Amino acid sequence: MTGFLLMAVATIEISPQVLPNPTLPQSVKLGNLEVKPNVALEFAAPLTAKARYEVAKNNRSVQNAKGALALPEGFDAKQIWPLLIVGTSSGSSAIAAMRAFTNAALSEGWVVLAADSPHATAAEDHQDWNWAMVSSVLDYLNKSWPESKRWPVACAGFSGGAKRSALTTAQLMKDRYFVVGMFMGGCNEDLASSAYRIYHPGDSFKKVPIFLSSGDRDPIATPEQTAAVKLSLERDGFKQVRLVSYEGGHALDAQQLRLALKWFAPAYKRRTTTPSPEAGAK
Repeated sequence: MTGFLLMAVATIEISPQVLPNPTLPQSVKLGNLEVKPNVALEFAAPLTAKARYEVAKNNRSVQNAKGALALPEGFDAKQIWPLLIVGTSSGSSAIAAMRAFTNAALSEGWVVLAADSPHATAAEDHQDWNWAMVSSVLDYLNKSWPESKRWPVACAGFSGGAKRSALTTAQLMKDRYFVVGMFMGGCNEDLASSAYRIYHPGDSFKKVPIFLSSGDRDPIATPEQTAAVKLSLERDGFKQVRLVSYEGGHALDAQQLRLALKWFAPAYKRRTTTPSPEAGAK
C-alpha cells in the first residue's frame, strides 16, 4: 500500500480557552485524508523498509501500522509544532490510551500522535516491534509534512506506557529526532537507564527533561517506588528529573500532564519558533 486508509474518526473536546483563529487553516490534508483540529483521525500507514524487515524477522503478516493523530486549533503544517507521542504497555492500544492525553495536550498547543500494531499480543508487542509501528507512522507524517521532521517531540505514557516512553525516546534520539521531554505517570521502574545502554542514543539523552507523576495513594506505582525511580535516574546521570505528587491513585492526572508540557516548553523555544498558544514554564 502506498497511502493512508481511513479507519475511524472521533471527536475530542478541548479546553474552552483555545479558540479557532479564522485566519488560519481549519483543516489540512495528510496524504489523501482531511484532518480537522480537535478531531482524532485514525489511519493505516505503510511500513518502512526497516519495519518490513522486523515483520519478516518475526514471521508475521502485517502490511500497515495503525496510527492516530489529533491537531490543535490553528494548525499549519508549514510551521513548527510540538509533538506528543503517546505510548502504552505491550499488547495494549496506544491509540485507545491517547484519548486520555488529548484534552490537556491540545489545550497547550501540542499535536498528539499514537501508533499501534494490528493484532499484536503482549509477547509479540516487544519494543523493537513497537518501534517498527511508531517509526512507520512518523515516516509517513514526515513525508506528508516535511517540516514535521524538525518538530520538537515529547514521549508520554502511564504505568507500562511510562516505561515504554523511555525506550521510545531513546530510539527517537538515535534517529536524530529533537526530543524535549518524557512524561512518565505511575512509573515504578527505571527503563530510561536501560534504554541508554541498549539503544546508545548519545549523551544528550540524559539531558532530556523527565517528569515523573505520582499519585499519593497509588498502590501499583507507590510513592516510594516512584521516588526510587527518580533516584535511579539521577544516579545514572540524568540531569533534569522532576517528581511531582498529586492526590489520587493509579490514574493519569491531566493537570500534571499540562504542568509537564509547560515545563518542556523552554527546551524547544530556545531552538525553534513555535506557534501559539503560549505554554509558559512552571
